[in-house]
Amino acid sequence: MRTMQCKCGEVVLEIGSEPVVSSACYCGDCLGSIDTVEALGGEGYRNRHGGHGLSLVYSDTIQITQGADRIGGYYQRKTASVRLYTTCCKTPLGCYASALKVSMLNTALLDTEGDISVLQVNTGKLPSERQAEIEGGYKSAPLGFMFQFMAAAFSPFNGHKKVQWVPDAVLENLPSSQELTSKA
Repeated sequence: MRTMQCKCGEVVLEIGSEPVVSSACYCGDCLGSIDTVEALGGEGYRNRHGGHGLSLVYSDTIQITQGADRIGGYYQRKTASVRLYTTCCKTPLGCYASALKVSMLNTALLDTEGDISVLQVNTGKLPSERQAEIEGGYKSAPLGFMFQFMAAAFSPFNGHKKVQWVPDAVLENLPSSQELTSKA
């Protein structure tokens, strides 16, 4: 079991399983979500290459144990998952998609012991000037990563089920990232 909390400690989540896979993402949605949280006054938790570390976790193992009323949400794009952050200290928590058995949580908050291996594969296009900085080289999402994601998210044989762990109030009347930051 892992405990995840926001920067100020007002929001606490318990995760009852280890991440399926963790990766650094450089897609427009993830980088845009970091920009949104930073525009709200929070810390974006960029990795040293500017990407966003996310860990794939089974949704039925996530429980909010404190601060459910301090979780906010928004869309980076209407067709994408809901981006989650804390309203108290503007910490990015990750993203939730009701159609999947998994959620993506902020690796920096999950990995308090430094024992989660983050794959240096990226689900978006990293600018060429930064590709050379990554040890082992830059790769877009390889087949192995995609297989792990698809098996976790959709397989009827993995023993997990889709659950809504995000409070209903967060999912109602979700603003876009632009609407959210224009209010800040």
